[in-house]
Amino acid sequence: MKKLVALLVFCFCFGSMAMANELEGNGTLTEHTIKHKGIEYSYYLYTPKNLPKGAPLVIFSHGYGANNVPATGFGFNPIADKNGFAICYPRGPKDFRDMPCWAVGYSFHTEKGWEGDPDNKDGWGEYIAVPRAVSYWAAVNRCTHEICEELPLINNKVIAHRYVDGINGNQVWLYEVVGGTHSWADKDMNPAAEIWKFFSLYLK
Repeated sequence: MKKLVALLVFCFCFGSMAMANELEGNGTLTEHTIKHKGIEYSYYLYTPKNLPKGAPLVIFSHGYGANNVPATGFGFNPIADKNGFAICYPRGPKDFRDMPCWAVGYSFHTEKGWEGDPDNKDGWGEYIAVPRAVSYWAAVNRCTHEICEELPLINNKVIAHRYVDGINGNQVWLYEVVGGTHSWADKDMNPAAEIWKFFSLYLK
């Protein structure tokens, strides 16, 4: 029997996405609340039909300012139906800009501005280039080499960079959308399917 596995997906898409008229997938979407340190959080739980006991759980965190719960439009529900896992769609509390978000240290998350981020110049927090970040995680996991693969062409070319043979078989994956923009790359690939392909490597 599969053990319960909690997996985390960060969707770095800005702005809100309108909810579709009909729920994607054939399962059930229910709303729940939980209180932590005096703050009440809400979340939606998508459960496929006939979900087995001990099935995996994927937690999907929305991007900054997303006013609508991303329970539709990102393609995860059909993937959950097909592969037998549940999805939690939490909604972040609003900051002083009245924008739903997660407290990741951006200067505008507090009215005082910048603590622990003295070099932030554009208001989005200090960050490093993608190749450097991926190289760091590949080194941490002691991956020995990189395998590159082009996904079937839909719009922009997508190159899958897979750093493999790390500690305990760990891998680090990066998808490069050539000519892509800051968006959920569903016009170039199936992000939900690719993310689940990675997660499924570590199910026990």
